[in-house]
Amino acid sequence: MMEIEINEGGIQVEDTLYPYETIKSFWIDQNRENHKLLVHLDRSFMPIITINKVGSIGIIKDIIPHQLQPEAWSAIKNFHMSKDTAVKAKGHSAVYDPPSISPYGLMFVEMPSNLYWLYPGLTKVYVVDAEGETHTDLTRATGGDYIADADIGWNGGVLGNIPILNNGLDTPQMWNPVNVTQRLQALSNWPASTTAKSIRVFKQFLVAMDLTEGGTRYPYIIRVSDVADPGAVPGSWDYSDPSNLSIRRPLQEGEDFIVDGLPLRDTFIIYKEHSVWGMTFIGGQSIWRTFPIFRNFGIMTRGCFAQLPKGSHLVATDSYDLRVHNGQVDESILTSKLQKWLEGQMDPTYYQRSYIVTNELENEAYFCFVTTGNTIPNKAIVWNWKDNSLGIQDLDDFAFGAYGFVAGGSASTIDELTQE
Repeated sequence: MMEIEINEGGIQVEDTLYPYETIKSFWIDQNRENHKLLVHLDRSFMPIITINKVGSIGIIKDIIPHQLQPEAWSAIKNFHMSKDTAVKAKGHSAVYDPPSISPYGLMFVEMPSNLYWLYPGLTKVYVVDAEGETHTDLTRATGGDYIADADIGWNGGVLGNIPILNNGLDTPQMWNPVNVTQRLQALSNWPASTTAKSIRVFKQFLVAMDLTEGGTRYPYIIRVSDVADPGAVPGSWDYSDPSNLSIRRPLQEGEDFIVDGLPLRDTFIIYKEHSVWGMTFIGGQSIWRTFPIFRNFGIMTRGCFAQLPKGSHLVATDSYDLRVHNGQVDESILTSKLQKWLEGQMDPTYYQRSYIVTNELENEAYFCFVTTGNTIPNKAIVWNWKDNSLGIQDLDDFAFGAYGFVAGGSASTIDELTQE
């Protein structure tokens, strides 16, 4: 088996580099049932190299390149694997440009009469309607500018058509009613002198995690609101009141901090630094049941997860892995060598700025991270959950990503790409 590498200098065949000026052409033949990579060299002893099904396996870093199957890649960048072929990755194009502030979060809000994109910065929050006609400042009218931190970012969700925004340092905000003339305001009935690093929506409840109460941080505490009426926010967070469904509960086993959480069917999955827990509603005196699910991994940082079709989560873990689970069984996506590559690529100072975003149309999930020497996510590992294939793509410094409708949006292909 012959080892071949395509890089910026040309095509490396075993120990010999053939510069691009000595190559007649190379291409991926997608007109046949089995897609092929063909390299036409200006050499009589090796006129054409053909590799079938070039996208069927993707990238593998655990095996010495010359021992790989012909369809496998030892390294790849700015190509995606799909349907047995390698496809030039799409790049990006500007939409709603220019934004009024530098976004450090995104939330797509779908209402019966309109579609919106909320984009919070470090001090202000703006909204643009999906048609892109108007950018409007929604920054709270009272309380002054926000004091968000780029390492914490923004989180929240939409509860009964009411967007909830949270940055871990300010009082959580709500946009109610949803109208561009309505400024954000403090979440009604939120406990006084309290902040939470993460707030998520679960059914008709809000779940707050990693709390600071009265100036003291409680990283093991989770609080759940009372049930919200339709079209309203929760009326209480008073866990001492037996008439409502609120709780305040420590998850201190293992002494790893609570980081974030995400619904999975009828279970709210609580991600800690080195373990994963579940929470379900049971009623009665306990109201909520909390229980450990996985003890072999935790989450890397807030937002490093995504809901996938057919009831599963993709998670970037504390050990530089990507794992997929259904609440009962988990599976690693990355090989050990690719995990080591990721650890070597990531900037240890800005790992908290990583996130996962999905592209449901392409069956892809992007784990976006900051490489050494940068401050904003500039590279992504791309996993196709349908084909179970991996790729690596450059990003143009995307602080955050979200999936939703964009009017008139289109993406060009990456002009400068490297495939190895």
